[in-house]
Amino acid sequence: MIKKLLTLFIIFSNLSLAQNAGIFQTYAILDSGSGNTYYAGGFNADGAPNVFNGQNFGVLTTLTLNGGEIKTFKNGGGDVTGAEINYRVYSQGDTPGAFTTINLPFGANLPSPGDQRWEETSANIDLLQSISTNGTYVVEVFWKISTNIGDIFDSNSGANYSATFEVTTLSNSSNADFNPSINAYNSSLNVNSNQDISSIEIYDLLGKKVYAKTYDNSKNVSINLESKKKGIYIVKLTSKGQTITKKFIL
Repeated sequence: MIKKLLTLFIIFSNLSLAQNAGIFQTYAILDSGSGNTYYAGGFNADGAPNVFNGQNFGVLTTLTLNGGEIKTFKNGGGDVTGAEINYRVYSQGDTPGAFTTINLPFGANLPSPGDQRWEETSANIDLLQSISTNGTYVVEVFWKISTNIGDIFDSNSGANYSATFEVTTLSNSSNADFNPSINAYNSSLNVNSNQDISSIEIYDLLGKKVYAKTYDNSKNVSINLESKKKGIYIVKLTSKGQTITKKFIL
């Protein structure tokens, strides 16, 4: 009986040891105004020329994160069940906030048996929308896959991967005629303007749009934000072609 149990233990141990899965390529997909560009992460079996870590995008007026891509392998009973890229944006020198996750759905089986591609190419996240002051900013990312043998990361051993860009064009000096005031109180944002407001957009500090609405001849607006998390937000107010951004705490 002991011999049989020992044999079964060895068989199951060998099966467990044979299971394997992992990552062999990662990309962040960004558009700085000329279409999607793929920037490789720490795994770069493709030999991609554009590498995300240490990338300096220079002075920008637009930067869109459209998603990412992970190429995975599996064998011996290993299985990949999900993939994601995580990102955050913050002013250089500031304490970073939490990461936001973009799910990367299954894309395709690749020619080599067990190899797969997971990707999202149209997330359309405007990384500049949450920025209200000029300066140098950091985009930080890492990738993760879920497998039947545990989560596997491309995270630079926990240090993650970072790129920088600079914003120098923000100014409200030309909006002297448009001077709205805002007041966040009791889970609401109240806006009072000297001109009719045509649209209001609200973003969290990671660039995710959490509210958007157009208005017709409204100078006083109250927005219910009870469903939103407490934290710092950016509101973008537009009137007669003039735009002002303001920061508020909910």
